[in-house]
Amino acid sequence: MKSNSILKIQKCLLNDAYLFTTKNNINYLLEIGNFEGNLLITKNDVIFFTDFRYFEEASKELPIEVVNFLGKKLECINMHIKRLGITKIYFEKDLPYIQAISNQKFFKSKAVSYEMGLSLIDELRLIKNENEIVLLKKSADINNEIFKRLLKEVKLGVTEIELKCFLENQIRKLGGEGSSFDLIVLFGKKSSMPHGISGESKLSYNTPILIDIGVNYKGYASDMTRTIYFGKPDKEFLDIYKIVKDVQKKALDLVKPGTRIKDIDQMVKDTLAIKGYVLGHSTGHGVGLDIHEAPFINVNNESLLEKNMVITIEPGIYINNKFGIRIEDLVLVTNNGYEILSNIDKELIVV
Repeated sequence: MKSNSILKIQKCLLNDAYLFTTKNNINYLLEIGNFEGNLLITKNDVIFFTDFRYFEEASKELPIEVVNFLGKKLECINMHIKRLGITKIYFEKDLPYIQAISNQKFFKSKAVSYEMGLSLIDELRLIKNENEIVLLKKSADINNEIFKRLLKEVKLGVTEIELKCFLENQIRKLGGEGSSFDLIVLFGKKSSMPHGISGESKLSYNTPILIDIGVNYKGYASDMTRTIYFGKPDKEFLDIYKIVKDVQKKALDLVKPGTRIKDIDQMVKDTLAIKGYVLGHSTGHGVGLDIHEAPFINVNNESLLEKNMVITIEPGIYINNKFGIRIEDLVLVTNNGYEILSNIDKELIVV
């Protein structure tokens, strides 16, 4: 359990409370895996509400009060809120809108204010602790290994979906819990679609392949993209690959504590614009329990990078009806710079 993070939340509370509902926020604070429920944090109390499926195990594992829902969930929570004298509850900003409205109506009927709280949990999750970094590195290690294994499966006639299924199967074999997003394997012209959907296209000679893969390991995600070539790449492809590789290196060189995040994205977009290309997506994003979480590496983010943030750096060039090239690394911000967790060579791999 992240006691320091919980204490930081409690210091912001008086006669109010945070009610956490989303699984990853609860996982972050309690450092549990597959339990489902709600977490109530007040000035002096931490209570986990769950049902009979998880109650026995949660009671044994968690050093806090664990309550088994009896009857309706919100009625049970409200009973404890009244007992503790709470008059205002905050919920997370990523709580689904319909659920937030439904909860708000319920608590209003009980004379309890229910409103969106400050992004405390997002700020806490920005900086990874030692245990989180270990898990993220393990997730990245599995990612690296399945990519290496995939290269042996790249053969004439294989389909995008067959390679995608191979990746998903290898994740399980290597100890992962599954993919951290819908994996992407795209051939030829389809590689110009940044988040295209793998299909039945068969691999032919002289074809680029865009591979975007991510692993979920004990709740923590990884993310890596490589673009490889099956056959003999022409000069245009080689030239554009070099542009992407060079701008990604320039972006990585900016990664260190104190760098203004927007400057990374701006540099990448400006550099590509000079070459005549437009980057339609941001340069990267944070990775942790969610595959996309703060900090987001875009031109609107005035925040500074800090030690132990984990982010992606993923510029790309996409030429409609021709091909796309993206190179993405998972990166840990260190004392004076960065550590790349996606340790697959970025020289063009030709199969």
